[in-house]
Amino acid sequence: MKKLKVGVIGIGEISKIHIPHILNYKNVEIVGLYDLHVDRAVEMSQKHHVPYVNTYQELIDLKPDVVHVLTPHDTHYGIIKDLIEHHIHVLAEKPLTIDYRKAIELVDLASEHEVILSVCLQNRTNKTTKKLLSVIQDKAYGKLLSVRGNVFWKRELSYYQKDSWRGTWRHEGGGVLINQAIHTLDLITLIGGEIESFYGSYANYLMPDIEVEDQAHITLLFKNQARGFFSATTSNTIDSPVEIDVVMEKARFKLLGETLYQLIDQAFQIIEKDESLQGEKFYFGVSHEKVIHDLYDHLLYHFGDVIHAKDTLTSLEIITKVYEQKNGHQPMTIDHHQKRK
Repeated sequence: MKKLKVGVIGIGEISKIHIPHILNYKNVEIVGLYDLHVDRAVEMSQKHHVPYVNTYQELIDLKPDVVHVLTPHDTHYGIIKDLIEHHIHVLAEKPLTIDYRKAIELVDLASEHEVILSVCLQNRTNKTTKKLLSVIQDKAYGKLLSVRGNVFWKRELSYYQKDSWRGTWRHEGGGVLINQAIHTLDLITLIGGEIESFYGSYANYLMPDIEVEDQAHITLLFKNQARGFFSATTSNTIDSPVEIDVVMEKARFKLLGETLYQLIDQAFQIIEKDESLQGEKFYFGVSHEKVIHDLYDHLLYHFGDVIHAKDTLTSLEIITKVYEQKNGHQPMTIDHHQKRK
């Protein structure tokens, strides 16, 4: 049985989630771990008994089938572009890039070279997400009226001091919106559907020691006449569970953390529940494994639900345009479908 040859670029915090899930897959072989800080690759190599490489070119020369790109945001575009041009499949951590126009370039390039470009927006694969989407699409409860999402998390200065790229416009590309809250915004766009227009604003109110925003607000008007509202901060006093509230003509649903509730007889009752990730990184969720294994299943056996980058551009376009407009007073529209080749 053929084994997938896998490489990992970027041995930071999120690699601690990816690497165990890679190794949990039966027919896989990690051919190399790479990081500019070689000591990080060495440490992870020793922990999991897998090889590391000293240079990026060494990894390319090993001809991996797929590479996980887990590096600082601003490096994604150049690394992914080079991997695609070497005909290597890519699973990138979010955000795909820090500018949706660059993401479009990568999507088109992947299509041209016939390789898979996938993004780890793992909450799409949650059982609660799939249940909620199926309820909305079934239309048994009538039309969607509104969707509201909140991400109220806590990130202290020590978090940003762990790596020099964090909290900077140049390297992180933004703050709470592009880093922590992109998952929830992505789900809101899936739930709401095509967007007629949107407004957005952001600011740094409570984190003067970082460049980027600690708060953001977005209002969306969907083509189906539904409305969307989104708020996020990293200046909360705790990591509150992510909340998504969905109002339909004949029902109301609330996704709170890993649990989906329906309002029945004036009380919220559980209708679906995801597994919980234990520990301080609980907010990562448990679906990284499914994203990774589904991609591998697709590459080896031609089945498995892949999160294709081309299907994830809407949230990144919203974020890019909110950052560019700054004040949020003018309506904006989605145009990446027209910009693609």
